Amino acid sequence: MSQIKAKYSVAPCMQEDRTLMFCVSDGDMIGYVFTKNRCISIQFWTAYSSKYKADIELEKAINSFSRENNETPMRRGGMTSFTKGNGVGVTFSVMKYNSTDYVRQIFQAY
Repeated sequence: MSQIKAKYSVAPCMQEDRTLMFCVSDGDMIGYVFTKNRCISIQFWTAYSSKYKADIELEKAINSFSRENNETPMRRGGMTSFTKGNGVGVTFSVMKYNSTDYVRQIFQAY
């Protein structure tokens, strides 16, 4: 966690036991999730002005990722996941946080 914090010239906008979030001036965020002091997930949160716009951009992101990686996604519970054979999963979803709608893209080791 300390190595990630040292790479940024600003303090995290949110820090909890296992999570660091850095905010960007346009409302976007990047988050890191840790287990046993090791980063297991990187999350990119892209802000949109409405859930409608976020939903449209979510579908574009899913279709683009599917096409570029020649993979079929698995959809469940409002989340769309891709599991690559290299130990990394990618998940897309729309989230609401502090009254803002985000498209969240998660890269996570499994």
